[in-house]
Amino acid sequence: MAEDKFLDLSIKFLGNELTSVELDEFQQCLKEDRYKKRFEIISEEWNRAADDLDVVRFNSREAFKKFSERVNVPAEKELPQKSKARIFSLVQTPAFVRVAASLAFIIVVSLIFLNSTDMFDNQKVAAEWQEKITKPGEKSTLTFNDGTKIVLNAESKLKYKMNSNDSTREVYLEGEAYFHVAHDESRPFIVHVNNISTTVLGTKFNISAFSNENEIAVSLVEGKVKVDKEVEGEAEKAVILKPNQQLVYEKDNNKSFVQRFDAQSVTGWKDNILIFNGEPLQDVFTKLERAYGVEFELKAASYKDFSVTANFKNASFITILEVIKKLTELDYKTEQERNAITKVIYYKK
Repeated sequence: MAEDKFLDLSIKFLGNELTSVELDEFQQCLKEDRYKKRFEIISEEWNRAADDLDVVRFNSREAFKKFSERVNVPAEKELPQKSKARIFSLVQTPAFVRVAASLAFIIVVSLIFLNSTDMFDNQKVAAEWQEKITKPGEKSTLTFNDGTKIVLNAESKLKYKMNSNDSTREVYLEGEAYFHVAHDESRPFIVHVNNISTTVLGTKFNISAFSNENEIAVSLVEGKVKVDKEVEGEAEKAVILKPNQQLVYEKDNNKSFVQRFDAQSVTGWKDNILIFNGEPLQDVFTKLERAYGVEFELKAASYKDFSVTANFKNASFITILEVIKKLTELDYKTEQERNAITKVIYYKK
């Protein structure tokens, strides 16, 4: 495959723009060591840059400086004229605006140096444990070198190895995450949560395991997963989940059961969709605090178990507040700091 083609596929993959045909083609490329090495560097820089760069407009000089500092290449090194033309044509497209433009530029420069030198050929990519922690109101997407993508929900923590040659791919989760695991029969993907381990080869699933909640839920969207549970040092019989099945483990009594679930209700959070089906008002407030990073207070204790049924798809925060007001017939007031809402208080009229 031509390097330009691989570049296009890499950028579209990281931007969630690949068609199913292109995804198959891209995954075939990653089976070759030379492309796998290139994408290891690309995906790591993408994830780092997503945290580091805060750019209003595309700044190629600053993006190149950041990349050159990381790979120890002089920033003033002259690029071939053909490569310059390639960069110019890429950055003119509408997809490369704001932060995405800077991230894409880093990818372009990385491939230019990977193609023109052998500086990475003998470089061993460190496979040290890393942590990603999200705050209330924040979500984060991580892309691994094998093509696996993880969307980390707010108030969550993921411990992982970005680039590793281990026989297994393992991560440790606190909170909630949605996984789209790239298929690799030789390297199972294992998610550790408390005393539960979920093993997959390639699939889509959601795990919710917040420390302040009694239930841990493993929800399978596509594929097949094996869930192992250990109680008091002894392993219980593994449970194999099928699509649309959810294993719920209750921490207070060490009991678990399998049930069917609605995929959008469980995984909608990653797409800014919040669905409540008869949930207690207090639980609704907990989820809203997590999603928006705003504190909620209920000054009507008798309403904490009030049943809420509502469906919010990309709704504004104020719209959500008004809908809850209408459903409960409670009134609310807000507290602000620096023109931003920090707390919402619901009370009887």
